[in-house]
Amino acid sequence: MLPQEQEKLDKLYQSMVKAPKRQGMSDVTIDTYSRAIIRIARYFDRCPADLGKQDLKDYFDHFITIRSWSTVRADRCGLQFFWKYVLKKKWKWVDIVKPPPDQTDPRRPNGG
Repeated sequence: MLPQEQEKLDKLYQSMVKAPKRQGMSDVTIDTYSRAIIRIARYFDRCPADLGKQDLKDYFDHFITIRSWSTVRADRCGLQFFWKYVLKKKWKWVDIVKPPPDQTDPRRPNGG
């Protein structure tokens, strides 16, 4: 990553760590969401703030082949939070990736 891209990412990352705290999120959620930002930045070798819709589609096309849907869902939520609260941009996430519904049995107390 170019130095100016890294500097931009570092500033946005710091905002990403602080913003969920203001929303009352737990440290575990903040860590999960922050990892999503780092993962996508490494994948493209640039700051995720500069990515477009097609970039995100390409990323998730690859990501769903190597990770579980629970990880995909967590990363999607982290990126959605990043776009909404850090970048202050709107995005229609259903068009990018929509994990399948949970396949739980409502008749069983533990869902499985």
